[in-house]
Amino acid sequence: GRLGCTHEAIRCEDVCRNWVETPNHVAVGVNAARHSQPLAGAISVDGSPDCGSLRGCKSCSSVSGCAWCLQTRRCVTDEPWICQGEDDHVSSPDGPLQDRPGKARCPTAAELEAQRQARSERERAASTRCPWKAAGSPPPGPPPPSPESDDEGRRLLDEARMRARQRVVRASLDAVEHL
Repeated sequence: GRLGCTHEAIRCEDVCRNWVETPNHVAVGVNAARHSQPLAGAISVDGSPDCGSLRGCKSCSSVSGCAWCLQTRRCVTDEPWICQGEDDHVSSPDGPLQDRPGKARCPTAAELEAQRQARSERERAASTRCPWKAAGSPPPGPPPPSPESDDEGRRLLDEARMRARQRVVRASLDAVEHL
């Protein structure tokens, strides 16, 4: 059959011929950019993988052209130095590949659980050091500002905003003069 797009009519066979099944069971096609609907958010308009739409280390790093950054927990384009170093960069879920920049691997379920437990323990330790956190009350500190100091703060903030606007206008005028 034929599918209608805003710019051209294409045949299903042309689109489906290049689909592959990824580990997260999302169909990804080389010709998907010509299709009127994006395929499960995995292909961008130019035909490259839409890495930002993928969630999770394994599903991200299993797609050619995508990598998972462990520290920021984001799926990004698989390029050198896009993460916080090669030990933070997962190009392949099972570990480094010779032709890809990442040297890390996806954490196992046991490693993720150990990290969760360590975070919980740090939170418990912090709440014992800061009793107001556990009680839900605000931390001790200076008293709330008086109405007079509040008015003075607003006046100073308004003056700072005015100076910032003036700098922007001057910079814009300078840019126009240089054209």
